Amino acid sequence: MSKFYVVGIGPGHPDYLLPKARKLIDGADVIIGGKRNIESIGIGQQTCVYITADLSLIKEYIDAHRTQKRIVMIVSGDSGFYSMLSFVRRHYDEAAFEVVPGISSMQYMFSAIKQPWQDAFVGSVHGREADVAHLVLNNHLTGLLTDYKNTPAVIAESLKGQGTFRIYVGERLSYEDERITIGVPDEIAEKDFDTLSVVIVENMDWEV
Repeated sequence: MSKFYVVGIGPGHPDYLLPKARKLIDGADVIIGGKRNIESIGIGQQTCVYITADLSLIKEYIDAHRTQKRIVMIVSGDSGFYSMLSFVRRHYDEAAFEVVPGISSMQYMFSAIKQPWQDAFVGSVHGREADVAHLVLNNHLTGLLTDYKNTPAVIAESLKGQGTFRIYVGERLSYEDERITIGVPDEIAEKDFDTLSVVIVENMDWEV
């Protein structure tokens, strides 16, 4: 049992948790993850280890227990899209862990607005600086994960006067109180949204 698992749990609602992920979670001795994520999936008698800002504690726990216990680390959305996988790869050889994909919030959002996304730029402004106007002007579709600083309203404000855009904002995706707002920059810039939203900007001047 020296191998542990990094498992994507989807956008949030249990309906979007893949069967393999469910099987690994149910068979685990230990679940590592954010408190909200652990609460969202429903667990039995497994030990829960919550991820905090001090990631060294997670490594110490895995190192101390992975030979005796079945450990599953759960991450929001897809395991390879802005998740703990980058941390895991920095500290462990590839033979030490297995990665199980999930449905990302970005993937879900493109489905919700009924748009193909094979040609879209997707990224994150969560804790990052980015020239959003440059990205949007150079792509037909741009998908971004937001945070408390780089909010949908801030993104919309930066696009005013830059061209013709349609902005989609997804909040609480996959949950019962999901909300998707569609508008132009002037409209979106005046609204308040959840801190962790998904924004897709469609460049209406783009020649397909």
